[in-house]
Formats: sequence, C-alpha cells, structure tokens
Amino acid sequence: GGIISTTSVATEYCWYEINSESEFCFIGSTGMNFTPPFSGDYYLVISTANGCTSSSNTVSVTVAGTSSINENEIHPFNIFPNPASASVSINNLTIGSILQFTDMTGKTVLETSVSTEEMTIDLNGLMEGVYFVQILDNSSVIGTNKLVISK
Repeated sequence: GGIISTTSVATEYCWYEINSESEFCFIGSTGMNFTPPFSGDYYLVISTANGCTSSSNTVSVTVAGTSSINENEIHPFNIFPNPASASVSINNLTIGSILQFTDMTGKTVLETSVSTEEMTIDLNGLMEGVYFVQILDNSSVIGTNKLVISK
C-alpha cells in the first residue's frame, strides 16, 4: 500500500477515513505519514501547540487488491451498535468458527470461539479506535466487518 503524508508541522496528527457510519482517528495514525489499510476517502486533522486545529482536503485512496472493509461478500454478519462503547452484539455467526478482533496494526486483540449464532462481546478491555472483526473457519477468513469503538 501507498503512504499519504503531510508537510505541515504540528504537535498532533490524526488520520481519518470517511464512511457512512462514523469518523474516528485510526490507531497508530498520529504522525506525518499514514499507510491506509483499505481503499476509501481520508483526511488529516492537525493540532498546533497553541491549540489551533486544521483539517486537510479529502483524498481518495485505492489500495491495490482491496476494497472498502464494509463489503462482506463471503459470510455476512451484523455488528450493532456500531460505533460501540461497552459491548456489541454480533449475529449471523457460524457455530464452531472463531471470532477475531484485530487493531489497525494487524495485532489480534480479542479472540473467542463462536458457540451461538448471536453473541454479545464485552469491549471494556479495548481502546477507542477502529478494529476489524473477522470470522475464521479452519484458519480461513470467511467474513470481515469494521467496528468503531468510541468511549
């Protein structure tokens, strides 16, 4: 994937992806450079030492071999509410599969076996940010959704 960057000097940087659900700063996106994980429309908000903030224009990014993470063509499942704060309900799950949460760096932050078609997941141990929720069957991803946690 390509890198988007700014030449603006600031004390804080936060890269956002615009979608129909919400807009939250990506975990690990606090520098002058950012590598978008998937195709979409992105913008940057910077803050200066004196408290002023400024937003960039939106830039459309196409990441080769990817599409928007909201597409879930193999095994559609629902996450609600999204954005969430304390817990989420996930339905249309495949019993016997694995439910895996990863952060924007690709690190697995939560993993559990699916025992029912609908589960409630406690999010209190996770930080605010954007996560990928995947269903794995025999170590293969059969469904993916994006989850925004806002506390």
